[in-house]
Amino acid sequence: KDSELLKDEFTLPTFSLGYVKDESKLIKLYSAVDIFVLPSLEENLPNSIMEAMSCGTPCVGFNIGGIPELIDHLHNGYVANYKSSTDLAEGMKWAIQNNQNQGLSKESRRKVIECFSENTVAKKYIELYNQITEH
Repeated sequence: KDSELLKDEFTLPTFSLGYVKDESKLIKLYSAVDIFVLPSLEENLPNSIMEAMSCGTPCVGFNIGGIPELIDHLHNGYVANYKSSTDLAEGMKWAIQNNQNQGLSKESRRKVIECFSENTVAKKYIELYNQITEH
């Protein structure tokens, strides 16, 4: 369904932004929010969480796929028990309450830069290539 059609199904106010493909607008959106929540039940290593964290936005998601590799529970965000909407809501509350001094934001950005920057990933590929070609 189109997001405009879904907005009447929520009890809270919603604002449809449509599909955002402009990178600078996306950065502004991630930076403008208090937290980013990805309630997916199936994921690999979600770019949306990595993008949000690189903008200093703490994230909340379920303990599925690569989400726990990105979010360090109670350090830069919250990893909720799989399929538990109650725990997901608790995580949203926790993340908002515990980022008053921007500590979660700083740790979110640090994690992405330290573990997933182009230089870091390139070095890991080079190391792997060197290991494979040594034999």
